[in-house]
Amino acid sequence: MRPVALRGQSGGNESPCNAGASQLPSPPACEDLGSIQKEMGGGRGAGVRGENALAKSRKRINLARSLRQRVVPAETLLWKALRNRTLGRLKFRRQHPIGPYVVDFACVACKIVVELDGESHLRPRAAHPVRTRFLEAQGWRVLRYWNTEVYDDLEAVKEAIYQKCLQPPSPPTPLPPPMTVRHGSQSPSAGGEGS
Repeated sequence: MRPVALRGQSGGNESPCNAGASQLPSPPACEDLGSIQKEMGGGRGAGVRGENALAKSRKRINLARSLRQRVVPAETLLWKALRNRTLGRLKFRRQHPIGPYVVDFACVACKIVVELDGESHLRPRAAHPVRTRFLEAQGWRVLRYWNTEVYDDLEAVKEAIYQKCLQPPSPPTPLPPPMTVRHGSQSPSAGGEGS
């Protein structure tokens, strides 16, 4: 079977894919490309305020990977109870980056973060409220347990995590009602219709 000649083709052995290839605009010269990149922020992935979001993301991922290598025994014990969907078929991630933080465990489907506290954790206790407020503002529910709770009563910790996952997330705080402008002596509930 011979190729079908398209309008404007010579009807020779040209492939239909190459038809009109000479009519396509040529790519910009290297000099033009450089000036375009400078106009668009340098062409190096510069984001808001010149920060390189990709590099920051890689750093957080690398930090999470290194934290997975240095595991606290309590984390190992809880991870065995949470991994491979063993807790209510819920998928948990270990050392999961969320924003600027790396959390101990996270269930993305439930938006639950589980943090273990103890002497082995290097972050200062004063940072916990700031970290928790950030995570909650992102829609995550944060559960904190002491390492000793995991050692002494793992079943109770697992049950508490599971029960929290079953609860629907609390709705966001409603906005206050809009302010109404009062005209004369009318109250907002009068409606202004011939009262």
